[in-house]
Amino acid sequence: MHLQDEIAQSIHSSDHHYAEQEAKKAFKKEGISSWTNPSTGHSGTIKTGPEKISGGKYYREYTQTIYIDGKAAQAHGKAHRMPDGSWKIEN
Repeated sequence: MHLQDEIAQSIHSSDHHYAEQEAKKAFKKEGISSWTNPSTGHSGTIKTGPEKISGGKYYREYTQTIYIDGKAAQAHGKAHRMPDGSWKIEN
């Protein structure tokens, strides 16, 4: 089993909530944001890059790191700004 798989299986549903709420705020600006789930002790960061435009769509690249029991897992990707101002992570 890969470290990433171990981390993915250890993430609690409430961790997702904290990560998603922080991501909503993080995509509004360039920088680093962090979250901690007091129930599980798990935490994470999301680093967003500058807002760019491609094909008429605004986006930011990001790196998200989640820490569980001293182990870290990272994900990289893009999030696009939707017409209503919200951000959607590209799959």
